[in-house]
Amino acid sequence: MNSSKSLILEALGELKAPSENVASFYQNIQHIKYPNPLEKFIDLAKASGAKIFYERPNTFQSIFENVKVVVDTTTTLEKDIEIKSLQEVDLTILDAKFGVAENGAVWIEWKDTLFPRSLLTLSKNLAIYLKRDAILNNMSEAYKKIDFSKVSYGIFVSGPSKTADIEQSLVIGAHGAVNVGIFLI
Repeated sequence: MNSSKSLILEALGELKAPSENVASFYQNIQHIKYPNPLEKFIDLAKASGAKIFYERPNTFQSIFENVKVVVDTTTTLEKDIEIKSLQEVDLTILDAKFGVAENGAVWIEWKDTLFPRSLLTLSKNLAIYLKRDAILNNMSEAYKKIDFSKVSYGIFVSGPSKTADIEQSLVIGAHGAVNVGIFLI
């Protein structure tokens, strides 16, 4: 008797790659382009719950509450961090490669030599630096820009974590940062 798992794997093994006609059809779709991608990005990032800032801050204490343990992946070397538990991290500072106007998300690449990627979900707050001229129009442009052969881990982040699965009530920070600040530089 076949198990459900083996039946599923067998069915997946029988799938065929899309024909060239299907692939060329998807390549020819006209994707949305915005007259001002930065403005659209800001609007949608705010709608997702992110806070937008227009310069690097001197201090994060005025932006994020009770910030004591900070991990700055943009300047600190991994070996210099002395944290007993990643759950102690109040703020993680990151660089985004680019932003996407279509959904207000930023692309974060995590290299093998960087910090534990669990910082993205365990940190209470994320501060993300994003170059103003690194805003793409849509996800199609985004996927073309990513070189997946050189990325060990990457993620799109749009605003703080949210879920409405718990008793159908919106909960912020259930499985990630409670606050996300995007600093346009």
